[in-house]
Amino acid sequence: MAGLIKLLSIVLFFALMTKGSLQCYPGKPTVKQVTTGKQVENKPEWNVTVANECPCVQTEVKLSLPRFQTVKKVDPSILVLDGSVGVLQQNINPFSGISFTYAWDTSNPITPLSSQENCS
Repeated sequence: MAGLIKLLSIVLFFALMTKGSLQCYPGKPTVKQVTTGKQVENKPEWNVTVANECPCVQTEVKLSLPRFQTVKKVDPSILVLDGSVGVLQQNINPFSGISFTYAWDTSNPITPLSSQENCS
């Protein structure tokens, strides 16, 4: 029994020591894309979800969008495009996501570029 208490104490100690530094390793949101089944100007519509799988709010989320093309305007209250970078206009709460849609022949490559963690 004493060994179990010692082990739990060590685990708790390390959990408290790393609380601020490893909360959201690797600290970037994830991106998933699926077709909605709808067509816009004869092109499939794609739904993109940027998910936060961390216990901290993700702010200032930037996405890499090289060669991004769409025939459907992306909602600027969700995503603002600046060349090959997209900036989310909303924070992503812990264990949730933000979605937007676009329409093109194939899915565009979209990857997380950077974000800030707010663990307060």
